[in-house]
Formats: sequence, structure tokens, C-alpha cells
Amino acid sequence: MAVLTNCRPAENPAALYGQARTAYRRGELPVALRYTEQGLQKWRDPNHREWHWNFVLLQSQIKLGLVNAAEVLPQIATPINDPKLRSIEARRLTILANAYIKLARTPEAQVTLGQAERITDDEAGKAEIDLLTGGLLDDLGKPDQAEQRYTQAQRRSRNLHDPYLEAQALNNLGYLRLAAARYDDAVPFFERAVAGFESIGAELYGNVTRHNLAICYGKLGDFDRAMAERRKALEFMRGHAKSELYQEQNLGELGNLYVAQNLPREAIPFFEEALRLARRVKDGRNAEIWAGNLAGALLSTHEWERADKLNREARELALQSARTGALPYLQFNEAAIEAGRGNAARARTLYADLAMTQRSNSALLWETHAAAGELEAASGRLADARAHFENAIRVIGKARSVLYRPEDKITFQARLIRFYEEYVDMLMQAGDSIGALRAADSSRGVVLAEKFAGAAAVLPAGAVDYQRIAARTKSVLLFYWLAGRQSRAWIVTSRATQSISLPAEDEISRHVDGYHRFIEEEFGDPLATHSADAEWLSAKVLQPASSLIAAGSRVVVVPDGALHSVNLGTLPVGNPAVYWITQVTLSISPSLRIFGAAAAPSSAKPGSLLLVGDPSHPPPGFPRLRFAAKELASVEARFPLSMRHVLTGDRASPDGYREAGPARFSVIHFTAHALANRASPLDSAVILAPARNEYKLYARDIVKIPLTADLVTLSACRSAGARAYAGEGLVGFSWAFLQAGARKVVAGLWDANDQSTAELMNAMYGGIAAGKTPEEALRDAQIAMINSPGNLRKPYYWGAFQVYTGGS
Repeated sequence: MAVLTNCRPAENPAALYGQARTAYRRGELPVALRYTEQGLQKWRDPNHREWHWNFVLLQSQIKLGLVNAAEVLPQIATPINDPKLRSIEARRLTILANAYIKLARTPEAQVTLGQAERITDDEAGKAEIDLLTGGLLDDLGKPDQAEQRYTQAQRRSRNLHDPYLEAQALNNLGYLRLAAARYDDAVPFFERAVAGFESIGAELYGNVTRHNLAICYGKLGDFDRAMAERRKALEFMRGHAKSELYQEQNLGELGNLYVAQNLPREAIPFFEEALRLARRVKDGRNAEIWAGNLAGALLSTHEWERADKLNREARELALQSARTGALPYLQFNEAAIEAGRGNAARARTLYADLAMTQRSNSALLWETHAAAGELEAASGRLADARAHFENAIRVIGKARSVLYRPEDKITFQARLIRFYEEYVDMLMQAGDSIGALRAADSSRGVVLAEKFAGAAAVLPAGAVDYQRIAARTKSVLLFYWLAGRQSRAWIVTSRATQSISLPAEDEISRHVDGYHRFIEEEFGDPLATHSADAEWLSAKVLQPASSLIAAGSRVVVVPDGALHSVNLGTLPVGNPAVYWITQVTLSISPSLRIFGAAAAPSSAKPGSLLLVGDPSHPPPGFPRLRFAAKELASVEARFPLSMRHVLTGDRASPDGYREAGPARFSVIHFTAHALANRASPLDSAVILAPARNEYKLYARDIVKIPLTADLVTLSACRSAGARAYAGEGLVGFSWAFLQAGARKVVAGLWDANDQSTAELMNAMYGGIAAGKTPEEALRDAQIAMINSPGNLRKPYYWGAFQVYTGGS
């Protein structure tokens, strides 16, 4: 908490006014009010008329933060008709307009701000008018005009070196983006606003701004950073007088973040403390929210009686405040409580009523069908359970269709994974292994599938359809499904479909983490050095499936969860042990239905090439790659002179890529650094040459530039993807290029050595030039390195790259 270093009043008006203004800007309103009262007592005479009005107006500003605005109006209602005090009159009008805004008297606020703007000649006063006008415009549904005003306020305050006003402008600019669901764009504004407030000791306002920052991180799925910001704010608020409301909000939102991660047990203590504070400060609206949320979280601990008591409290509070919109959610809790108590008939009635009355509330409707499906599955009524789950899927499809941004669709799908786990378990319980595969496949690559027409839009109906995909593509399909209780894999050939049971997701993830350390940090070789994690993954995850796959097969893998970050080809199999990549040809697909989508056949040999790389003047932290030029020359040499377009040096810029017309090339190759953004994968960027102060080609921009390329290669660090989302899979560069229209993408899982990468790419493109598919060419290049002497045989040097395919 910020504390004034000198609480004694100054002996002259300018110094005392400065103390009061500093305290006000720091959010120390009672201290600031005391200083203004002292100023008004000491400087009342006509000789100090200007200082008198300064203290009056500052006191009015302070009171607007402490009391009802209606109490402040009489103090500032009378015009100051003195030509010498024109700037003070402009300030009075600005504060009066702010009071009108707080009282929702919008027309009067607009007129008053206009009057203030016409007479002020003070840049700080103009910045304050811009801020208030921007808020009014936003309230009136004119966010573009509001942004202009906030931007103008930021520019004025920056020129004045006024961090307080600039932080306000930045916070407001961030909030406009938050309200428009542009969470990734909002983050830097909020971060700069927090820094600005804290630079002047305004920690209260800085921590209030953290609330907005935490919302953005939560919406982006970056729960760790969202929770870190909430905890920072909460730590400050606990030591700040009269901040119980802010404490309550941060506690409750921390609980919500745990629930969003499917960790309701961890949410319970935060909801409990938030509810205690809400009761203490008589915050009935939030008390109802936290009581209801706490009741929902207690379902995970089977505390039915306590959950019921809290749910009833929430219902009473909702009825008292006429907030009837909460009642259906509380009825949903009631149904779950009755189901937990064993009152299945009562629970069915409540769920059925919700299904009838909440048809327009898609979020609650699909959860109702899902919960009813779980109830019927537990009761052994599998036909009814299946009907409910299928109803839930139909509702989910409609809810997803109204979302516009890809990232919103991705995170929406990720939140549904528990439902799909329950559905798959129910179908396996019913003995319908193919139905379970179909349900699991329906949850995969949903956003990516939207770009395909026809075949990808329709799930295969049964085993025969999946086997036809395998037959038509001459492939074996290996589909993984990681779940909390038991994971599974399906192996589909042209003649049969088999399912196998695998360990639980947490156990698999733990060994994947260990294997990553062995490969990337220890530069381990699992054929030469014992690795317990490699042996476990091979024995428990790979070999139960690989033993059913003939050597020489083309295998299309649909990974899940932690397996997205493992190249299965680097795992040892057999006795004597060999890398699996030496036995099969591998590629990765987001889903079986996407892989099975009809697509135009690719040309056997490369056609036209767009080559982008070795950019000049890389930004700090991204040194030029020593072997980039060698790699680019080797790739370029595989294409006829008339068929290649090369962008290097200053031309290797984001603008250069866009202006080259990428849609006209059959092969696109990047050799550059890449920056993976795990918090917001579509903000991952290829680092290119600066042009117009822009050097990042973002994944979200890549999606918007249509492609028809048979192959895109990203010879860059961690270029495959930044983050695996439940349902959509690995999202980042490979996903973005597939979404843009590329048929296949070669990209890396980790930061490979650029010398070995240059050799790998040279060999791969040599194979492609000889007529091999990208999968075959990459495999042969990897095997050549495995058979080479020295360190290059280790998986770190050859195993990062995989082929990602969007269609067969």
C-alpha cells in the first residue's frame, strides 16, 4: 500500500494543494479530503480566491469517489463568472459533467462537457475532457469515437509527462478491447496502465486495473497469469482500508478461475471467503452469486446437505433482488444435488423442466442434457443417456456457430472436454467402441474442420466409413484419447478397427514431461542411454498400438493432450530396440474426419516456390541464424529459376510475404526465428525483417491470407504450435497454415540446432524433388541422420520436425 511520506499540512497553498492532489491520485481519498478541508479553512479571503476555488473543486472531485454524486452537485452548481478564472471555470464544468455522468444524466453531461471544451486552454484539462467524453461515447454505443478520444487523451498526457492521466487513458483503451472480446489486444494496454499507476504510488488503481488484466488472461485460457494477477491484487487489497468489496471480487473470481480449469474443490475456500465478505458488507447481489457458485463447487465433494443449504440461500437472495435470471442455474444445482442424494426421479423432473424452459439458453441447455446423460448412464439407462448426450452435441453445435473469432471457438470447445469424456465412457460402457471413436473424433479439430466442405463436415457413420478412409489413403489411422480415468487408442486399418485401453492422462503427461527433459535438456539417446520415461511411453502408450501395425505402413496419428508434444517416431520399439520412425512413415492430423476430407491430389514434384528467410536487422534477442543462408540456397536449388520467388534480407518482411501473393505458390518455405505464445497461440509470430516498424508475421495474420500450397515448411524454433487445446489440438503455426488452406505443413516441436536443421531440410527437399511425398522425404532424411556418426543421430537433432496434414 502506498503511504504519504509527509502527513503534516504544508504552509503555503501550492504545497498543500500538491499534497492533496497527490493523495487523490494515489487513491488515498480520506487523506486527500483532509488536506482540502485544511486548505479551505486557511485560504478563504479574496486575496486567495484562485486557491480557494482550486481546493473547492479538488474536494468535489474527491467526494465524487466517496459519496453519492447528488451530494456534490450543490458545491459546483454555481458558475465562476470571473474572466481571470476562466481555466478554473472550465475545470468546474468538467467536474460537474462527471457528476452528471455518475447520475446517468447523459444529455446534461454532454452539454456541460461541450461548454468546458470550448473555454479551456489547459492541456491537462483537455485530456480530462477527452477521457470523460470517451466514456460517454462508449456508453452511447460508439466505441470507435470513444477510442479516438481516449487516444487523444493518452497523447496529451504523454506530452505532459502525466502518468496518472495516461494510465487512465490506457486502462480505458484496454477496456474498449476487452468489451469487444479482443482480449489479446487489450493486455498490453492494461499492463502499461498498471505500470503507470504504480509509478506514482497509485497502487489501489493499479490493482483495480489488474482485475481487467486478469479477465483477459482468463478469457485467453492463460489461467496461471490470470490467477497471478488476481493474487497480487488480493494481497494488496487485504492490507488496504475499506477495500472489502475489491477483496470479495478477487476472491470470487479466483474461485471462478479454478472452476474454469475443472478444479471445483480448489475453488471452494475462495468462494467461502468471498461469501463471508459479501455478507459482511451486505452485498446481496454478489452474496447470491458466491453462494450459488459455492453450492455448485460442493457438488464435487458430495456435500449434498451443505450444498442444498447454500443453494437455497442463493435462491432467496435472487428472489429478494428480483434477479430471476439466476434461478435456472440454481435449479440446475438443485437437480445435481438430488441426483447425488439418490433421488433420481426428482432430478429427472428438474432436468426435464430445464430442458423445456431453457431452449434459448444454449450454455445451460447443453449442460442440462449432459448432466441428465450422466444421471441416466449411472442408472444403467444407456439408451436415455445416449439421447441426452446427442441432444447436448446438437446444442453445442448451435452455440459454437454464433461465435466469430477462431480463438473463442477454440477455448469454447476446450471447456467441453469433460462432457466428451463422459459421453465416450458411456458409449464404451454400452459396448459401442465405434460410437465412442465417432464421439471422440467429433470433438477434434472442430474449428479447423470449418474450412473444409462436404466430407469433413460429416462424421463417418461407423466402422466401415473409417476403414474406407484407411483403404482410400493406404494408411493406418491411430487415434489417441487421453482422459482422467482411462485413456484409449483406436487403430483403424482397411479391414478392421480395434480399441485398446491406456493409462490415465496424468500418468502419461508426467512421463511425457520427463521424456522432454531427456531429449531437449540432456540431449539423450534412448537407444544408447537408459530413459525410464522413454521406456514407459513406449511400453504403455506406443507399443500396445504399434504391435498391431505392420512394418512399412503409412501411419496417420491423431494425438491428444500431452502427446501433441511427442514425436512418436523418436520412441524405441522392438528387441533389439530401434526408433519407430525406421519402421513406419508418420504424419499428424487434427482429426480423422479432417484427414478423410476429399482434397485435390498434390503434385509429385515441387512446382512454384516462395522462399522467405534470413531476414536483415533482426530485433534484439533474435540473432541471425548462422546456417540460414546455406539452407535457403539448398532449398532454392531444387526449383527452376523461373518457378521461385525469394525474399531474403530486407525483403523478408511481413509485408513482403503478404505482397508476394502466397496463394499462387505450391511450396512455401520459411527459415527464421519464431516466437511461440503459449498464452495466446494465434499471437505466435515468425520473426522477419522490420518494415514500417513491423517485424512479426502473426499466426492470426497467416490465417487470413488464403493458400493453395501443397506444402508449407517452417524451419524455425517451436514452429509446430504453442499450445494444445482439448478438442482443437496443437494451435500455432501449423494450425494457422492448415487453416489458411495448406494441405501439409512441416514444422518443429522444439528449438532444434540450425546446422542440423539445414542438413535435414536439404535432404528432405532432395527427396521431394525426386518424387517422394513430404512424409517419405522427411522420414528418409531423419533415418539418414540416425545412421550418421556422432551427435546427429540423437533425436534432439532430427526428431523435432513432423508433417501435419489437413487432408488425405
